[in-house]
Amino acid sequence: PRLIHLQAAFQDIREETREMQMVMALKFAISQAVMPANDYLIVGGDYDERANFEKISKEVEEKFSGLEPHALNRPDKNEIFLAVRKDYLDLKQKVRQIFAIPQEQAYGDARAGHLMEGLDSLADKAIWEIGKWHEITNKEISEAEKGFAHAQRELILFSLFLILFLIFSALVIRVILTRSIVEPIESLLGATQKIMRGDLSARAKE
Repeated sequence: PRLIHLQAAFQDIREETREMQMVMALKFAISQAVMPANDYLIVGGDYDERANFEKISKEVEEKFSGLEPHALNRPDKNEIFLAVRKDYLDLKQKVRQIFAIPQEQAYGDARAGHLMEGLDSLADKAIWEIGKWHEITNKEISEAEKGFAHAQRELILFSLFLILFLIFSALVIRVILTRSIVEPIESLLGATQKIMRGDLSARAKE
């Protein structure tokens, strides 16, 4: 049971570390998703910025797909996961609305400015929520590491106990063998030597 507990603790650490890496990658991808829309409005890159956004959007969705099985199995993270995903879908919709404005009209357009403000707000909110998730994951990793260390100590103590038990068992077996086999043989040899010396009254226990 201690070995199983030790393996489970190690598995928890490995899974949580992978999940934390996914969360950080998602945080970075969401921050990157705002940049194409911003460049479209300021720099004026039309097709390239749209293509860049679609590429980043695909990467973000892949990160969501990787997180979903983990998130839905953890009630304390499920709410954060759903909130971030909703924010991201809203963010994607706003970016596409910005791209729908003709390039020659987008720069300085009040509607585009309003969309960009909303986009920044949603991105900040999503990143803040991912930050909360990161804190939870770090806490879980810390707890898993404590469990790992505790299981390791238990395994060491169990090993020491097993060694002492084996030594004690060997001593007990030796005493039992001495009394049941060695002593009777010595008694028989002693009686045989007496008889050889002429003492025919010598006796030995069976």
